[in-house]
Amino acid sequence: MDTPLSRAHARKEVLEREIEYHQRNVEAHQREVDVRQYEMREVDTFIAQYPRFSGENQQRVDADANTSKHDTSDSTSPSAENGPISQEQFEADARRILMENGRPMKRGQLVKKFRSSGLRVGGADEIKEMRNFGVKIWKAKDRFVNIPGEGYWPRDIACPPVDYHPGDPQPSPKYKDMFSTAAH
Repeated sequence: MDTPLSRAHARKEVLEREIEYHQRNVEAHQREVDVRQYEMREVDTFIAQYPRFSGENQQRVDADANTSKHDTSDSTSPSAENGPISQEQFEADARRILMENGRPMKRGQLVKKFRSSGLRVGGADEIKEMRNFGVKIWKAKDRFVNIPGEGYWPRDIACPPVDYHPGDPQPSPKYKDMFSTAAH
């Protein structure tokens, strides 16, 4: 006999099978996403490491040195004479410097690299410049991670030399968010 209760039980069985079917599809799709994310991290790592091992960094440094010797025109890039750089420019320059270096850099190393590149973080003296760097990197805490004992690195890029992988479900306590603690 076809009663409302028997129809409800039948519908429940159909819904359970449909849910199970869709959950299997979701799991399969999630595996595909995971595989592609892993490959993306590998590609990002290759892109980050390539200049370091191919010699492109040295070629670029040599080219920049030759250009600066012969170029006396006004530059549009921020320099020590032009004042501090914007937060956005700071983040872009810090990311580029770190990627070219191929591994994390500590605060002092990054500030020196900014200076040697003709970039200015801002500050009347070295102490104020270091303090301003600290403020700018803190404001960029969603873009950079401070790896204890190693230095800063783009949060979204893997760094195999220090075993850093963004998005790991169980990140090592070594890579805890250093911005949330008072000591850094």
